[in-house]
Amino acid sequence: MADGMLYMGSMEGEVLAINPSSRSAQFSFPQESEGEWSFSFGGGGQGSFLSCAPAVQVSFYGSPVVVDGVVYIGTGTGKIFALNATAGYDIWEYPRDGYIGSIVGSPVIDNGILYVGSSDGNLYAIDIETRRLAWDSPFATGDDIWATPLVQDGVVYFGSLDHKFYALDAET
Repeated sequence: MADGMLYMGSMEGEVLAINPSSRSAQFSFPQESEGEWSFSFGGGGQGSFLSCAPAVQVSFYGSPVVVDGVVYIGTGTGKIFALNATAGYDIWEYPRDGYIGSIVGSPVIDNGILYVGSSDGNLYAIDIETRRLAWDSPFATGDDIWATPLVQDGVVYFGSLDHKFYALDAET
């Protein structure tokens, strides 16, 4: 929740901005893809599984993050979207062409850098101003990264399905 609005992904493959007072949607942002079989709804930084449905357009596993009027959310199809928090239009997406692995955890933003793990085993650090990798390359682990990273005092902490816990310098 940010600025009195609740942001979430829907079973229909949309990102919704809902005004809790009026119970009305301020915007919805539809996306189209090949479709998946699962959907999860995140709240308070932790995802909670709700249901399954065939052929949803895009699955949103983690909670969105809202910073400076922009909603950042990762998809099960391997994209990160930056959406205008008021009108819901697509400002940018990463990667611009192609896909990375499924994004299960929520993105985290610290000092203008978006950190997110992916099922391709990489932790990505993306500069939200330039929309490019902040590091020379993503940090590769031995398996999927489903966890939401934590950034504290210049260190990025996260776990991977390779049974390791990582602590990386946030700048490099």
